[in-house]
Amino acid sequence: MENKRVSMRRKAALVAGVVLAATVAGTVPSWAEGQWSSYITNWTNGAESRRWTDNHKDGNATTIGFSGCNFGGAGAVNISLYRAIDYWPDDNQGMHSMDCTTNSWGAMGTKGEYYFAYEGNHTINVKNVVVKY
Repeated sequence: MENKRVSMRRKAALVAGVVLAATVAGTVPSWAEGQWSSYITNWTNGAESRRWTDNHKDGNATTIGFSGCNFGGAGAVNISLYRAIDYWPDDNQGMHSMDCTTNSWGAMGTKGEYYFAYEGNHTINVKNVVVKY
């Protein structure tokens, strides 16, 4: 009889542990859906980044970060984020004047393929570009 009680207590402890683990797992903060790193060499007006797919699986912001910048004499550059649309003009998500730091465009409300483009009169170079989405 005593062994049955110990066995029942162990089962109850195991169930409680599984429930606790499931609860904790549900409260772990979400991380960005994805990210990539690259660099920019001799970009001029209209140059575009590679494209990435944001499946809108989380509420995290899309950020673009620059470090190691040479903006050809400009203090900052205009960068626009776009959602690509087949057979239609791409959807501009907004333009930011970027210096050598990270800017946020907020969470994208629509699943899609995204890219950023440079709009300006200088030739720019950036040693490190990090995009998180």
